[in-house]
Amino acid sequence: MTRKPFQSKLRPHLDFIRECRERELSYPQISAELRTRFGLSAAPSTIFAFVKVRSRRRSVVTLLARGAV
Repeated sequence: MTRKPFQSKLRPHLDFIRECRERELSYPQISAELRTRFGLSAAPSTIFAFVKVRSRRRSVVTLLARGAV
């Protein structure tokens, strides 16, 4: 039997969390807002990890042609 892939309970609130971070709210403040507005309980550390995973900047590796400086 195949299982449904795990999906964070914070995923539907990604835009809200991004807006809060743009307004420079702390993770404990975002946690309180999620609880107040949506009845969603999430620890500040959980929100931090959620944001961190989605904000990674991936480096782009380019290969130079032979003889190029």
